[in-house]
Amino acid sequence: MPARTACSVDEVPPTGNLLPAYEWGAATYDPSATPTVPAGETKVVTVHNHTVPIFGQVKVTKKISGPAGGVKASAVFPITVTCNAPAQGQAGNYSNTFNLNANGTGTTPNLPVGTACSVSEAALSQGSWWMSPMRGHQSPAVRM
Repeated sequence: MPARTACSVDEVPPTGNLLPAYEWGAATYDPSATPTVPAGETKVVTVHNHTVPIFGQVKVTKKISGPAGGVKASAVFPITVTCNAPAQGQAGNYSNTFNLNANGTGTTPNLPVGTACSVSEAALSQGSWWMSPMRGHQSPAVRM
């Protein structure tokens, strides 16, 4: 290539080869994507590929099955979400108890995609008779 010729460096964005909790970010070029060829030298351009973490959240809603007329409006239902990874910006695995009223909702902070979480409800001690929480066939688990 003749000296002092301007050229352009461009990379086809990579695909695949990442864990599920990441995606490819935009490439950057050092020193630039448009170098000029120097006389009698080689111009080196380094292409940097960046990975970007992907996050999601778990939303928990408390619903009452059957007639809800006997449930006090002030009734609180402790529902715990425990995950096998830390929330974004945190160090330890995420765990939190949401104290929800009927039809109340709690949302976790951002968690890495692929995180496994379990949801459980503590036994109620409101002086009333309560049936165990409905759990389907097994304890609820969420995989993002």
